Parts: sequence; C-alpha cells; structure tokens
Amino acid sequence: MPTSTIIERGGPFRIDAWVTKEGTCPLLEFLKELSKDRPDAMTAFRVAVEKIHIGGGLPGSTEKVRLLNPKQEGIWELKIHKGPGYRFYFFRDGPNRIVLTHGRKKPKDS
Repeated sequence: MPTSTIIERGGPFRIDAWVTKEGTCPLLEFLKELSKDRPDAMTAFRVAVEKIHIGGGLPGSTEKVRLLNPKQEGIWELKIHKGPGYRFYFFRDGPNRIVLTHGRKKPKDS
C-alpha cells in the first residue's frame, strides 16, 4: 500500500493523496497554489472528488475522467475545465481506495 494522506473517507471510496518517501505530497502542494491562483478551479476539483467519493466510483461515461491507457488498468486522468484547464492523476488501490498522485496545468497542445 502506498504512503498517503486521507482526503475523503466514509463513503464507498476512500480518497487519498500520495506522499513521497521524502514526506512531500505533490498533490497537496499543487492544490495549495491552485487555491491561491484559481479558486474556481479548486472548487471544481473539490466537486469532482466529492462526486467520485459519494457516487461510489469512477464515472466511466464522462469526458472528465479517462483511463490513460485503455488497454490496461492503471493511471486515470481527471480533467477540470476552468481557466487554462487542469489535469489530476490517480490510481485504484484495491476495490475501495483511490490515490491521487499529482496535478498540473493542462499542456497547451492537448
């Protein structure tokens, strides 16, 4: 089980943020900056995470969440369409746990 910090629990899914061996959390560092620079994008991120948490899973038929490599289970991408656009990455760790690894601003060409 990867080292993490809990973001959401109590629903069908526990949602964690990955913590490096050095004790840093890339996702929380990114979210700290995002909340200062783009509070609207931060709100959209929180709403999306809450929908995943309460909704009991990954919305498979939405444009906002997709499996990066459809041929194998692995890393998922959550898209937030605010400002320049933001991407958040996560993976499943067992049937009831999602681990968010990091976020970034959308590349200009995607």
